[in-house]
Amino acid sequence: MSLSGLGAFEREREFEKLPGGWPRVAAFLDSADNTAIFRRFGQLHCRELVMLQTEITNLEQKLAELDKHDSESASTTYRLMTTYHKDGWDTERTDLREEIRVKLLIYDDLLLKQAQLRALQRTPNRDHATVFNWLWKYKPVGRGEYNWIYHPNDFVSVNPTSEGWWVETFKKHCTAVWNKIFKHKHVNPLLAHQLDHALPLVRSMAATTFLAVLLIPVILIYIISLSRRQMLAIVLAAVLIFTFVASLFTSMAQKTIFVGVATYCAVLVTFLGNLEHE
Repeated sequence: MSLSGLGAFEREREFEKLPGGWPRVAAFLDSADNTAIFRRFGQLHCRELVMLQTEITNLEQKLAELDKHDSESASTTYRLMTTYHKDGWDTERTDLREEIRVKLLIYDDLLLKQAQLRALQRTPNRDHATVFNWLWKYKPVGRGEYNWIYHPNDFVSVNPTSEGWWVETFKKHCTAVWNKIFKHKHVNPLLAHQLDHALPLVRSMAATTFLAVLLIPVILIYIISLSRRQMLAIVLAAVLIFTFVASLFTSMAQKTIFVGVATYCAVLVTFLGNLEHE
């Protein structure tokens, strides 16, 4: 669900019923999938991880030095062979291990959380602009309270979209043309509503293009008498175009595109082999 059209105006009226300030900001961010965006604080996470690993490395070195010291005396070598500790004994080793254990738990938790945050989809520019423009227009909180929105490259989306980047580019260019013609400075909700209605047609055109890329080489090879060099040239061109279109019109990972290209090549090779036998 995206924030657009009549739904956007209805939600604005709902926001106006709420107390100004953070209640209204929270309601706006929760109102649509594309506005549920949050900072991941990437630099701060990395800074804390780097500092923690430095501290743990220093503790690791201290433990290694303590191990070496204990191994050099017959009266302390037992410390390396047992976990038994009696009250009143030297607690340097147990205190050091406890400090290491605490910092490792903090480090491990932070590292795993950072990995999860980095796996989230980066917020598209249009979605960030939607939130930014709403905050800038209505200013529901005090000055300086929304400085977090000034870091567009640090945002992640809680509900990532499955669209390829070409949809985002299409909307961006249409919005830019509209704003240039009618001198708008902010995202127009009515325009966003119209663009969302136009997307099925755009997706149909993209699907038709994709299907044409798949079938045209096969049709050409089947109905036209071609030499082997000509067929090879058509196959190579078809594979290159297929790879380009798959990268452009989808958000598939590279390995998925590779599997798709390999499958397409196998289909073409099988088709050419059948033609040779005929």
